[in-house]
Amino acid sequence: MSGNFLCKIRRDSLTIRDELERIQTIDKEIDELIDEYNASLERATKITPVYKDMCVQESNIDGSKIEQCILERFEIRKKLEQKLSEFEALKTKLNNLINQIDDVQSRRLLKLRYFQYLEWEEIREHLNYGSLEYVRGELHGKSLQKLLKLHT
Repeated sequence: MSGNFLCKIRRDSLTIRDELERIQTIDKEIDELIDEYNASLERATKITPVYKDMCVQESNIDGSKIEQCILERFEIRKKLEQKLSEFEALKTKLNNLINQIDDVQSRRLLKLRYFQYLEWEEIREHLNYGSLEYVRGELHGKSLQKLLKLHT
């Protein structure tokens, strides 16, 4: 019976950790969509010279190219809005849980790691601990366990 209980705790803590890590994944996806959105405009407004035998003043902007760009940007924007909504909902949910943790250091560690994406060394400096192993191992583990208790 105790083996099953330990497996459940491990599985649940992985789930909450996966949710915390999902924030950074969604944030990267948002950045990629923004880059894609901006690149689509650059493609549409790129001017390519067209040489003809006669000198006639013409616009070389292809209407279908602009139309395609508008449709593409509309689709990207819809995806972006969905990702932003997902990001905000997940971050709000997890932030509310983290704010319920009594221990200030645990709250700070979780926010520095999962909301600000700091490396362990930077977190150690922010928390004023001497041992990187303690912060990454023991303090992080305890912080996740505290969060898990609130999550279940």
